[in-house]
Amino acid sequence: EYTPQDIRIAMESAGFEVEKMLTRDIWHQTNDQLLAQLDRTGVPRELRGDNIFAVGRKLSRQIERYPRELYEVG
Repeated sequence: EYTPQDIRIAMESAGFEVEKMLTRDIWHQTNDQLLAQLDRTGVPRELRGDNIFAVGRKLSRQIERYPRELYEVG
């Protein structure tokens, strides 16, 4: 599973500029109590849906094949 920030890192490492990103719950209705608990994380609700959609524009060649933020353990 990826977070919107993980998708941004992967896209930018591949040479894309993220033009638009959004999430949607297309499979089921999210529990309001769970959302209230997640509000404490500081991640905006609009980036917490089950499905992540991103549109990017290719700016350059691949920058980094294995971004440290995604592949480093620890």
